[in-house]
Amino acid sequence: MVSEDIKPGMFKYCVIGNIVREWIDEEGIKRNGIVVFPGGRKIYISRRLWDDEVTVLGINRWGSQYILERVPLAYIENIRPSKTFNRTVVALMNNPELEDGWWRYKKEDKIGSEEFAVMLNEMKAGNRELYEKYKREVMSPYY
Repeated sequence: MVSEDIKPGMFKYCVIGNIVREWIDEEGIKRNGIVVFPGGRKIYISRRLWDDEVTVLGINRWGSQYILERVPLAYIENIRPSKTFNRTVVALMNNPELEDGWWRYKKEDKIGSEEFAVMLNEMKAGNRELYEKYKREVMSPYY
């Protein structure tokens, strides 16, 4: 149940994760994070899943602003459901052009974000059947 002092639209259920801290590229060089996000950066993961990439919202490497970027699942760790009260993040998620990519504040949104986090973790573990099902049932209008 939503508390009396928290009104709809003041928070959103979401799926969050962190950009991997270190990884070794194909040339054997140790990298910290990815081009646009440093390692460890918290990101908000949208429902937009493209093959092995998801659209995420996070503060860029230079720490100056939130950006939307597609990031391969391989570079995201610690995927988990959460909720955000961050006013900037909630406002960006409420953008009419992007709004259907995020969950809202209702009980079904909480359940949806929890299920999506489980699905992403299972996909990272190699379950491609889940992606094919998600692509058919959710992403088909976007292809």
